[in-house]
Formats: sequence, C-alpha cells, structure tokens
Amino acid sequence: MKLLKHLVQRAFAVGEMTTLDVPSEYQKLVALDTTGLTNGDPLYFNYDEVLSNSCITGIEVVPSNQVSNYTVNSTARDVATEALLSEVTFVALDNERRELFRLPLGAMSRTNNGGMPISVNLKTVWANCYVISDPVNLGASNCILLRVHYNPY
Repeated sequence: MKLLKHLVQRAFAVGEMTTLDVPSEYQKLVALDTTGLTNGDPLYFNYDEVLSNSCITGIEVVPSNQVSNYTVNSTARDVATEALLSEVTFVALDNERRELFRLPLGAMSRTNNGGMPISVNLKTVWANCYVISDPVNLGASNCILLRVHYNPY
C-alpha cells in the first residue's frame, strides 16, 4: 500500500495525473452508429483528422439521460442508455495496432466516475479505437456518444 501511495504521489509530481475536472479546453462529441455492431466483433470509429493529430486527455460517455438523440450520418439515432453501455467495451490501440487499454463504457460516464471524465494520455490515430459488445443489445436505431477531450499537437 505504501508503494502505491508513493507511485500516485510521483505521478502527480511529474504531471502524469491531475485532479482537473476538465482535462483540456478542447472537446469534441464523437458519435458511433451501432448498426454494424455484432456479437464479439469490433466496430471501429471513423478516422478523425483533429483527434488523430492531438493528444487525447480524457474520454467520457454521454448517456441518454444527458442527450436523448443525436444525428449520425444524417439519421437521428437514440443515444444508448447507461444499462446498454455497461455491456460495451472501449478499446484503444496504438499505431502498430497493439492494445493500449480497454474500459467498459459504463464506467466511462461522469455519473459512474465521481463526476469526472476518464483521464488518459492517448496519442494514436482515432480510427485505431473501437468498441466491442458481448452480448449485443444495441439496435440499429442507437448510437454511442462520447465526449473526447484533447490537446492539438
């Protein structure tokens, strides 16, 4: 326990961890149409020029109790509920397609994370990130909505 406390203190000292409520002044909403989401298969995010040329500092899910519907590719979609998001996992890969981390989307909402976005230090092409679900309860009328905090290079 003493070692963990020391590591956390060190991370704060060198700037790897912060207590900021908003990890960046730049934010972007990213919607993922769940039409192609199948059981156990990854559904990748579309390439995003801004996010791919930035350091992503925080990611949070925007559930349906905050935004009920959102337009994706000119089609109105129902934003996924927190219950549905609990069955979906966000996965980030580096530029060589090696897994960096995976997090359940249900844990990435501010409500389930002490009012804070998940803090990350992600430097990769946004299209290397995907979601995976097992089982799939999200329908073709749903979308996953993320608020991504970033700092441009």
